[in-house]
Amino acid sequence: MQKSTFVPRTFDRAQSRASGRGKIKNSRTARYRHFTFCISNFASRYERAAFTLIETVVAVAVISAAVVGPFALATRGIASASLSKNRLVAANLAQEGIELVRAVRDNNVLCDSLDGAVDGSWEWDRDPDGSGQFRNRNKIGVAWDRRTTISCSGSTVVSPLLDANSCEDSNLRLDPATGLYGYDLGDPETAFQRCVDIDQPGGPEDGINPTEMMDVTVAVTWNERGVARTVELTERMYNWR
Repeated sequence: MQKSTFVPRTFDRAQSRASGRGKIKNSRTARYRHFTFCISNFASRYERAAFTLIETVVAVAVISAAVVGPFALATRGIASASLSKNRLVAANLAQEGIELVRAVRDNNVLCDSLDGAVDGSWEWDRDPDGSGQFRNRNKIGVAWDRRTTISCSGSTVVSPLLDANSCEDSNLRLDPATGLYGYDLGDPETAFQRCVDIDQPGGPEDGINPTEMMDVTVAVTWNERGVARTVELTERMYNWR
């Protein structure tokens, strides 16, 4: 019978410690590599997100510039066109105001020649309503649809009315059928107000007495996008008979 031989196993503590340190080292290396990979992966994702955000901001800026620029120009162009149109309308309304006052003066001169009396018996600056002279009067409202009939020695003359202190109470209205501006309450209201001031000059002009002259100033006002606008015309009229 063969005897078994027992060989005692030698336990090497140094080798065991070395092996343990190796496992720990390998474990630490693995964790470090995993941590480094995670950090690298996070950084890569962050960079991609950052680049995506930058690209989005740039794209939005480009699109905004492409859209807002032309839109702003178009808006400014529309506002400029509207202002130009309203200025033209206001200038014509102011000129019409001058012509209406001139018509009153002309009708007075006509009546003076029709009454058969001496020149000057019918005053050239007589108010159409017969209340006196219309010099040195302010804030007068005039319009083509405000008229009165004057009788002078059997003849009749239709003359515009000069409504004192009425121009600031209401805006002009536009007759859609005729395209004329007046004060008919049945017509739509516009943004324009027209006021007439009539003043006697303070001194003579080329030997002409101030009582033979009058300065007529017509101001047309309106509101344009919150800004008050005014067009004003002034003309000097004379007793030309």
